[in-house]
Amino acid sequence: MGMKITFSFGRNWKNYVRHVVNEKVIEEAKSSLLRYLPEKEWKDKVFIDVGCGSGLFSLSALLLGVKQAISFDLDPNSVEASHILRDRFNHLLEGKGNWDIFRGT
Repeated sequence: MGMKITFSFGRNWKNYVRHVVNEKVIEEAKSSLLRYLPEKEWKDKVFIDVGCGSGLFSLSALLLGVKQAISFDLDPNSVEASHILRDRFNHLLEGKGNWDIFRGT
């Protein structure tokens, strides 16, 4: 039976969320999502973020009008990074959809 080797990139995501992400970075992430669907198509949808990392795209989807973002990652540090991001930018989410963040595969 082989050893499972993994790298916890979530530690990097926590650093990124704490020291790099600002409203400009969030706007760039929103623009990135808009390359896939026009803004009107995001309204009232459910966004599932598999392997959410920092949670940046979940936050962006909520700001574009999804009614719910479901974010999960295997790495507990990534889950923590997403919680940190939500707490840091909670003021932008006032009146926006629900955001569920959890550890899962």
